[in-house]
Amino acid sequence: MRTEDELRRAITEAGSRVPGASVDARQAVARRVRHQRTARLAPVALVATAVLAFGVFQLVGTTSGKSSVVVTSPSHEQRPEPTTAPPPSATAVAPLTAHPRSSADPCLTRQLAISAAQGSGAGGHGNVLIVFRNTGPSCRIVGYPGVAALDAHGSQLGQARRTATGFFGGLQGSAITPQTVQLVTGGTASAVLEGLNAAPPDGGPCPSYAGLLVTPPAQTESTRVPVAFSMCGLQIHPVVPGSDGGTGTACADYGFKPQSSDTATSITAYATTCAVARSVVAAGPDTSAPNFGKDYTANGFTCAAGPESQPSGGGMAGWAYACSDRHGAEVTFDRHA
Repeated sequence: MRTEDELRRAITEAGSRVPGASVDARQAVARRVRHQRTARLAPVALVATAVLAFGVFQLVGTTSGKSSVVVTSPSHEQRPEPTTAPPPSATAVAPLTAHPRSSADPCLTRQLAISAAQGSGAGGHGNVLIVFRNTGPSCRIVGYPGVAALDAHGSQLGQARRTATGFFGGLQGSAITPQTVQLVTGGTASAVLEGLNAAPPDGGPCPSYAGLLVTPPAQTESTRVPVAFSMCGLQIHPVVPGSDGGTGTACADYGFKPQSSDTATSITAYATTCAVARSVVAAGPDTSAPNFGKDYTANGFTCAAGPESQPSGGGMAGWAYACSDRHGAEVTFDRHA
């Protein structure tokens, strides 16, 4: 196959030998040149197509007039980095930390040992005393417990109605606001469940129960307490200090002065403890004070004094005191001088 230079020389020679043929010959040679170029570039096009997926190619000219293909592999920086969507940012959740409990927090069901016992009835009424003993850290309990009566299978047969006071226990006097009871570890509070011993109006028998479902005030967790009793018209009174439910606890006599007759007797604490009752009694005026035998206030209690009736068997008469606070607790005692 002739080269491009050889064809050009042939055109020149032909034009000089054959008159009028130079133009046609040149056109023919030009077509052959274009054909040869196309034939030479076809493999290059195939190579370029093949390497497009793997690199970059360039057509460069050489001094011999031939074209060559230079393939350049993409460098590491030229390769597109794989893109991955960043994980959705999770909302930061603060770790749950236990709230440090204080003595002002309500008593939890799980820290209270709850018991119940049937009390002595009177005047056609019966009662069940519910006691809450604190087995945990110091806490507060205030208000009405939830109480449901259960049968032997644990099914609820009735709910107790909340009342501030009744035939037994509860708040004393005109108080209607339950007091806050501070329970130290081992301390007790209590509430009275009461009802009628016979069903009105005909005096028929009341339902019999095998236990109670008790929910302490301000709590949602309940405790089953076994106790057998029979009453109608169940009522539950507020929780009060001590273990008597407000029915009254007899406390020991208190001597004001050793080796003297100045003594407080018949001390009874209602909806409070004997320790509180003792502090109220001890704060009374001395027999030599001008206000002896008169009203006084001590430790939040207002004490009203009245003359004690003369004992039927003789002896020294004294003063009868009735002390109460705004929460419905009451202390009564007699004082002799």
